[in-house]
Amino acid sequence: MATPSQTGQYGCSVVVSAADNQKHGFDAVGNGKVKPNNYFLSSKAGDAVPWKSLPVGGNDYVMVSVTGDCSPDSLRYLRESDIPTPSAPNGKKQQLLLTGTAPGDEEVLTIALSTKQLQKDSTTRQTLTEAGALGLVTYAPQVRNVVIVPVNDAVAPSGSSAVKTVLDKVFAPALVSWNVTVEPAITVSGITADGFSTTGLAIGSRYTPHMNQVIKAYKATRKISKNTLVLFFVTAPHSDKLGYMPLTGDYGFIFNLGSNLELLAHELSHGAFNLKHTFSDDAYWRQRGPAPRFAERTTQNLMDYTNGTELWKYQWDLIHNPETVWLGALEEEEGAAFREEGTKFLCINDANALAKLAKYQTLYLPDGKKADLKGKYNASGFYLADDVTQSARGAIYSLRINGYDNVQLFNDAKETKAFGYRVTDSTAVRSVTADALKADDDAVAYRVFIEKGNGNNGKITVKNGNETVETIDFTGDCNCNYHEKAEEVYFKTNSIAQVYVDYFQSRSLRIDQAIDKDNALIDQLVDAINRQKSAGLQDELLGNVLADKLRSYEKFNDRKFYVAVVPQNTLCLNQKAWNRLADAVFLKANLPDNAILITLPYVQCAGIGRDKGEFFFMPGLTFGGNIRIDLSGLAKSYQNTQNSAAFIADNTSSPMWTFVKDVFANTDKQYIRRYYYITAKGEIIGRSETAASHVGFPGTVDFRLMVDTRFFEYAKLLTESERYLDSKNLANNAHVIAAFNKRRLELNIALSNFYMDHAEPQDSVVVHGMNEYTGTSDETNCARFALWYRDRFYSPGTKQGSPGDDCFYAGRNMVVYNENIANIDALGLMLSPFGFDWVADAIGCVYAGYYCDFGNSAMYGLGIAVPVVSIVYVKGSAKALLSGLRRGQCELVQEGSGYAIRWISRQADGLDDLLRRLNSPDLEDAFKADFNNFTEATRKTFLEKPELVESWKLLLHTNIPATIRTNPTYLSAVSKQLTNYGNDVVFQFERVLPKIEVVDLPVFFKALDNPNSIDHVRSLVGDFENIPGISLTNYTPNGLPKSAIDPPDTWANPLLDLPAQDAPNFSNATAKTLTPGQKIYRVIGETPAGGYWTYDLPTSKADIFGGTAVRPEWNSATKYVEYTIPDGGLKVWDGPAASQRLLNGIDDVSLPGGAIQIYVPEPYRQIGNAFDNLNPVDLNFK
Repeated sequence: MATPSQTGQYGCSVVVSAADNQKHGFDAVGNGKVKPNNYFLSSKAGDAVPWKSLPVGGNDYVMVSVTGDCSPDSLRYLRESDIPTPSAPNGKKQQLLLTGTAPGDEEVLTIALSTKQLQKDSTTRQTLTEAGALGLVTYAPQVRNVVIVPVNDAVAPSGSSAVKTVLDKVFAPALVSWNVTVEPAITVSGITADGFSTTGLAIGSRYTPHMNQVIKAYKATRKISKNTLVLFFVTAPHSDKLGYMPLTGDYGFIFNLGSNLELLAHELSHGAFNLKHTFSDDAYWRQRGPAPRFAERTTQNLMDYTNGTELWKYQWDLIHNPETVWLGALEEEEGAAFREEGTKFLCINDANALAKLAKYQTLYLPDGKKADLKGKYNASGFYLADDVTQSARGAIYSLRINGYDNVQLFNDAKETKAFGYRVTDSTAVRSVTADALKADDDAVAYRVFIEKGNGNNGKITVKNGNETVETIDFTGDCNCNYHEKAEEVYFKTNSIAQVYVDYFQSRSLRIDQAIDKDNALIDQLVDAINRQKSAGLQDELLGNVLADKLRSYEKFNDRKFYVAVVPQNTLCLNQKAWNRLADAVFLKANLPDNAILITLPYVQCAGIGRDKGEFFFMPGLTFGGNIRIDLSGLAKSYQNTQNSAAFIADNTSSPMWTFVKDVFANTDKQYIRRYYYITAKGEIIGRSETAASHVGFPGTVDFRLMVDTRFFEYAKLLTESERYLDSKNLANNAHVIAAFNKRRLELNIALSNFYMDHAEPQDSVVVHGMNEYTGTSDETNCARFALWYRDRFYSPGTKQGSPGDDCFYAGRNMVVYNENIANIDALGLMLSPFGFDWVADAIGCVYAGYYCDFGNSAMYGLGIAVPVVSIVYVKGSAKALLSGLRRGQCELVQEGSGYAIRWISRQADGLDDLLRRLNSPDLEDAFKADFNNFTEATRKTFLEKPELVESWKLLLHTNIPATIRTNPTYLSAVSKQLTNYGNDVVFQFERVLPKIEVVDLPVFFKALDNPNSIDHVRSLVGDFENIPGISLTNYTPNGLPKSAIDPPDTWANPLLDLPAQDAPNFSNATAKTLTPGQKIYRVIGETPAGGYWTYDLPTSKADIFGGTAVRPEWNSATKYVEYTIPDGGLKVWDGPAASQRLLNGIDDVSLPGGAIQIYVPEPYRQIGNAFDNLNPVDLNFK
């Protein structure tokens, strides 16, 4: 597709407009006003294009006017979804039939001019030039309910049909229809016309007191259906508005109804869909920035004040995905003030005003009881003076704890039980209980009333009964600052683990998507918490490093960190339920507000064959009101699965502990840094810093010892110099004395000039291995280690001791330990020429095992297992072998009855890991060549997903360009199908890819990424033999010419022809009229509508793919529909199906055809949308 500037074809222009018979919406560019360009999709030329709304799977029409040097026959209609766009002449215009796709889909329909040029080789080249475009958006139809209720003697519509007609017409562009019910009038005494005026309605109020009175009267006498809106009709001749309905409100009011029924649509748009006025300062469009804002009464939009009825694209979007309206001070809080309609509250954010208010320590609770804050808590939010619950007026709404507003929590008896933050409608985390705030019965209590001014200010009135005690001015907004909570989804299941999950499901083992309701599991997790309360954090569970850091966190921060792990036989794939489970456990375990809880129920998915299977963890996170966690610091792609064997071998490297460590790192905590530096002269500089609030460090105490490595050479010179200064080392010989003095002079000069000769510091970090809880938490240990480390080089004779072994993770000073390991390796190197390196390996195995260094112990164990001759000839030296094994440079493999070492060259950037997976020396050079040409992003993707190497191997010998076979998106598509169908499909890409044009390869891999069936996959990967009905002989075209066949004159309708694009699907075609009552069948994937049918229901996939020559990519063949010919009969074309290619470009196999098929012309398919309402029936073809 090209633009006119690219092809030089400027003479053709089209205009797309609404059809007279359209059923839904058309939002033209401008609509009489200039809308921002980002409001519309753009054509390839950059021009804004109109929007057209469509129903899911349904149809609607638009008109196309053609001007300039082109004709309708030269136009092509191309959708991004590849859905065909039928067209038919309509006077001087073309009418297009458009079909909706999936809810929320947006795409561009491009109208292109087709021109053809004769090439030198006598072939014809087609060029498509954009002539126009249209934006398409698909929505799922909605049905809404509204009840009309007259109040007293007010005039209201007498019947529902007229209202329904108006509402359905107005909201048809957004695919919304209405059920309308007119109820008898209700009688409400004591209301006046002025009582419905919203002028000066207090901030925090949604309805006036008289409106609330009507709502209460209605609720007291009528049954209210769920998801139903109510419009009250009242008489208010002097009302400042024609109607009123607040955003998200369930109740609206119509004043003085005239003939303008469209007013009802305007008010319902506020309540049902949160639509704001077009002239509103904060009108919102959810996808492309701010909505158009126009002056009042300048448009014909429904949300203006001109009696217009237009709805535009941004409003269609909001109707189907309403803007989340966070009203802060203006709206109700679900669950507050006992969930009564009319609840109102505000929160104070002015620190000075809160400080003045803090002197009033005894305040009222919403249930009328008194609360004593005891100097520990600050009340921050209060219910307003006109709250619907009288006892709540002026009472506490929230307590400010750690910067968050913890709101009132209550029971079904409307008794305040606590203040905390809500997790779900049924659970909440309590920060402080009402019992802890209980005040004496005779205590003097106060009510606090907040009045918000017109600007960013207001006043607080403190009252004792009716007496005003104090008035406090405040500034700032009155929005409440609610507690953050953990996200619902942080984890992804890797593709390998998914195989085990599928295996788990196939064995009909228990799967429950609501484990948060499993009381037995909750009790098990509570028991695990209780065990941790008594025994503390377990090194065996978390590993000694992580457990030590969490213990230190608890020690220095007065916090508790619980990790509850229990095995389960119930698998849950609903991640939202994992967090809800943690919430429920937190409550039942009665954890305090200074606690963090991570629940980790897990299932071990049984292995297949000798494999031990996969652990599937179901992590949940919740925490108390005194905890702050920077949740934005957590990733969104933690692995919640791990191979069982790997976990058993070393559970400390589990991906689950990565999540626990990240939660801990992003938790706000006291942070202590002990920093020591050894200069080149051996001086020690030390300091200690403490931050009361810190996020980002995976620990509490950070001990860091840095050394200027020039120090080692300086210490060596100093030691040697001291030796030459000692006269006891001087022999009684003139030559010796001269040499001695010469060396002493050289050393003095070297020491004097040391910093000139070594000008640049060379800093290095010392790996000390000290733990936090008993080690670095005591600053004395840090200073002692620094002195010990300095003196062992600087003053070897000094007996400065190291901190005790209990201060180190390994139970041993890591500097000494690593030196001993190095000495053992050196011993092995010396013994290896004599074949006794196994002695050093045995020593190393025992030594490393004693200190629980299982990695080194295992490597030395491997060294013992390797026969002497094999070691000498293959590895060259014991030290080299052990070093290589530790770093992953070589691997031990069994060959016959012995062992051999296979080397893998160490590559930068993680290439070695990929080569290991490649496991083929023959392919190594080819992969390296591709890898070196990767972009940085591609390289990163390969390292993150090494399984893509398997996909690369499959594509290597297909002769496709390297840019294609190294594209992560395409490789991921291959990998996806390897995972899904690796055991059922033979992957032979070399049979397919070389025959596909390079320009078509992106489309090929897009199809591979989202196939409709296993047979579709087989057709794409070359597994032709396993496709039912396929012929393994060459494709031979036998279809009719690509030209329309006119219908018989007796049909008297030229639109019933066999179209040119459908004629080649028949080897012969006959016009027929089917009789009423006759049945025909259509095998489908999802959509019943379509032109091709058969007289009999196929009995196998071979009948479909082979007999009617339907490509697997066109039809997944999972269902069928049956249609009974109606009265009047049905005019169709039938005949043998022509043969088809399995894929474009593939001629060595074919779909033979030959079975009789039926084609139903387009006009019949649109009569009453007959085929759209058929009920699909499942097929069970194997």
